[in-house]
Amino acid sequence: MLLLLLLGRAVRAQEQQLSASRPSLPDQGETEAVAVFIGKALDRPGVVWVRVRNCVQEHIAGELHLQRWKKGMLWGGEWRAVEPYRLHGGALMPVGAGLLIPPGEGSETPVPVSGQSVAPGRYRVCPQYRMSRQDQSQGVCSAEVSLP
Repeated sequence: MLLLLLLGRAVRAQEQQLSASRPSLPDQGETEAVAVFIGKALDRPGVVWVRVRNCVQEHIAGELHLQRWKKGMLWGGEWRAVEPYRLHGGALMPVGAGLLIPPGEGSETPVPVSGQSVAPGRYRVCPQYRMSRQDQSQGVCSAEVSLP
């Protein structure tokens, strides 16, 4: 019983610490669209917060990708996946669970979920999702942020 009490306190302390680093992110997206918002963590360099908002009339399921801009050798460049995440029941987890957001709902989480800082660079987050009656995945990406 004492172990459960101590574990509960540790979890609450971690949740409070994470909440303190959360930036203000928009809560509404366009009608009939999935919106993704990104912001730098207030007190954790190299970590971003992501809010995914489901504004369509169906559940969405899929996964979330953190991407980093990789400059090309001669010109241009491309976005490359850093870590894929899946969202299940409103909590992001490393790959293995699944993204599930009901209509009109949203979820937010720090990325990387591990809490470890990512290297300096340009980043964005892109959920890949499917609606309940579709076989094809769809995607949308956040604006980009530069991390020191």
